[in-house]
Amino acid sequence: MDLELKGKRALVTGGSRGIGKSIARTLAQEGVSVALLARNAEALSAAASEIAAETGQKVIAVSADTSSDEQVRVAVAEAVRQLGGGIDILVNAAAEPGGFAAPPKLGEITGEYFHAEMDTKVMGYIRCCARSRWRHALARLGSYRQYQRTGRAPPRQRRG
Repeated sequence: MDLELKGKRALVTGGSRGIGKSIARTLAQEGVSVALLARNAEALSAAASEIAAETGQKVIAVSADTSSDEQVRVAVAEAVRQLGGGIDILVNAAAEPGGFAAPPKLGEITGEYFHAEMDTKVMGYIRCCARSRWRHALARLGSYRQYQRTGRAPPRQRRG
């Protein structure tokens, strides 16, 4: 499959295992240079080496916890430096690894559990977006939602 991504640079959170790792592998197979971001440095390094050896693409590991503003800032800056330019593709797949424990039942969800999940996932995704070259994406979220609903890109607005 040719997705016409050759030469692009991607940052994949949750890239050391599961869906994130699979997406990173597919991007590298398409000719994308990939930065994997996850908390476990050992698993991250192994995943980066495996994907790089398999695809021949540049695949780097940057360790960070997406619930930390400072760690995300440092990791994204390092990814940009090592990849040689801004992030073209951002994939947010960071989450608690599956298989550790079943999620609590609805009546057992505590505020602490809920806020930790939201901080890793929702706020982590926003942190990565804001720190990467995708800052403009937050401002254009309305346009993206329009595209999702209609399947057509919104008309470009002229700036005066």
